[in-house]
Amino acid sequence: MTSKKVLSRRRFLKLAGAGSAITTLAACAAPRQMVEESVATPTESAVAVQKEVLQETKVAQATPSGPKPEWISAKWFDPPQPSDYPYDDTSQKHKIRLLFFSYYGDAMRGPDKDFVHAWLNKYFNVELDPIAERDVFQKLQLMVAAGDIPDLVSGLNRIQMIEMVDQGVLVDDLKPIVEQYMPNYFNKLLEKDWSKVSDALSKGKLIALAPPPGPSVNEGMYVRKTWLDKLGLSEPKTTDDLFNVMVAFREQDPDGNNKKDTYGILFWVPEWIKDRNPYGDFGAFSGLFGAPPGYFITDDSKLSCGFWLPGRKAWVEYMKKLSDAGVLPEDWLSQDAAKFYGERIKRNDYGLLPIHPWNMYTGKYSQDPEDAPNFALIAELEGPGGKKVGWQSQPMLTWNFSQQLTQDEGKLKRVARMMDEFSLNSGKPARVCSNLWGWGIEDFPLGELVRVQILDDWTYQLDIKGIDEWHNTKAKEMGLGLSMHEWMGLSWGRWYPQMYLENKAEVYIIGGFRSDQYYMPWEYALSRRPAYKQANITPEANLTADLDKHRVENELRFITGRRSLDEWDAYVREQLDRIGGRKVLEEGLKQLQENLEPVTGIDPAIPL
Repeated sequence: MTSKKVLSRRRFLKLAGAGSAITTLAACAAPRQMVEESVATPTESAVAVQKEVLQETKVAQATPSGPKPEWISAKWFDPPQPSDYPYDDTSQKHKIRLLFFSYYGDAMRGPDKDFVHAWLNKYFNVELDPIAERDVFQKLQLMVAAGDIPDLVSGLNRIQMIEMVDQGVLVDDLKPIVEQYMPNYFNKLLEKDWSKVSDALSKGKLIALAPPPGPSVNEGMYVRKTWLDKLGLSEPKTTDDLFNVMVAFREQDPDGNNKKDTYGILFWVPEWIKDRNPYGDFGAFSGLFGAPPGYFITDDSKLSCGFWLPGRKAWVEYMKKLSDAGVLPEDWLSQDAAKFYGERIKRNDYGLLPIHPWNMYTGKYSQDPEDAPNFALIAELEGPGGKKVGWQSQPMLTWNFSQQLTQDEGKLKRVARMMDEFSLNSGKPARVCSNLWGWGIEDFPLGELVRVQILDDWTYQLDIKGIDEWHNTKAKEMGLGLSMHEWMGLSWGRWYPQMYLENKAEVYIIGGFRSDQYYMPWEYALSRRPAYKQANITPEANLTADLDKHRVENELRFITGRRSLDEWDAYVREQLDRIGGRKVLEEGLKQLQENLEPVTGIDPAIPL
């Protein structure tokens, strides 16, 4: 979701909710002093650090020059109220143990130092006992073996969840609990429609909480505008245009050094994905040929797979065309992904960069800040198969309840209420937890920590040091770590807390990103681009590995000319009949129908 030297998209989403600082502001002004009682008393060393931070922090203020940017939008519900939970006896205190994914693993520091932790304990009348791990599945297995099962678990993939359900560790169907104890999530977010979270269903049963799908955010294509301008080229609009631009970048000396040392395009291919996708983020653009890279549901409700459609042959022919034209770097199949951001991306010898917007922002803009603004996002391309690229956003499976939790009815009700209040951004706990190092609205005080006044309902800026440096120095020294919001404050995958502010309330903020000028407009543009609806099926792991290995080996043979494209139909039959693709489709169709997905058959364009 990248080199360890920069933030990956997954890591940033865990840290910041993908939208920390939003819009660049103009004139400067000091934040207004806020005086409220703290829920935790900082240590003397923390206070000293806090004072230093206050001296370093600059807060900018301006009068908005126009209407809200188009890319800021929100759908609001009335925030949850105590009266929504008449079943919860708030006079009873419960100890709740949580196991969840943490990139850092050592983030939790207890309520004496973690202000969000303390606030949540007080708000819900609980004693939260969090366990942060990088490998949640392994940790859970060890805890089960020791008879020490947590109440809540987050950080498992679907296959791992099903395994734990089958072992009797996790609740196999959360539907009755949700319908009885989670009114906001069930009635407002899902609108009583379980098909909105079909990915969280297994044989019609809800195995994990999940938010409904949000807007799609797909891979982007960035072009070096300075080269376009020098060669008098227009921004490409089609895949043919794209090819012609790549050839021009290779042949017409766009950097003006009188050498043929430039290339049309550069791929970033992480080591962990090479075996099944040697094209990196460029692989998603096979969708423009009508063949997205994976299983999907067609517009007429059929299960399909882009790897076996006629459009995939057209995509492979296109890749061969790029290879034959010499627009790809000679090492495109063997380049060291670990050195991509540290070395390759700084060479500036390529004209197009297909990459996820977050990796563009934290990679190119972080590693090569002087050259980065020379690139422009190509918001929309069209190919022989249309304009669809990448996948629509899917429900993200979040929290599992343990069977052990259901044995304590009072604790179960409290946990259900907590999950319900966190399901909406307008809920106070969600707003308290959803920013970087800990921020709150109204009754969430941070004492002498940095204070920022919200200037209006959509603009603010906090200008301090980089997120990694902040985490590794002052944030740790203050005991903030990643705070409790790493495990619960992101409102189940709704990643834009600052965009969803309800009113002009003051907000306390520690840390910030200036993603305003680039990242958020990119995401907005890409979220409006048409995308494919991914089919959430779980083929047998060994079968998937065999199909991927056979596919990648043969596609690369076609691209490099070691196998004739006249043999494409024979290759597809090998995939479907000899390796097992037909079996995957048949079992996948059954899975989708069991999970209430309205599919009516298998795509007839696949030559079964």
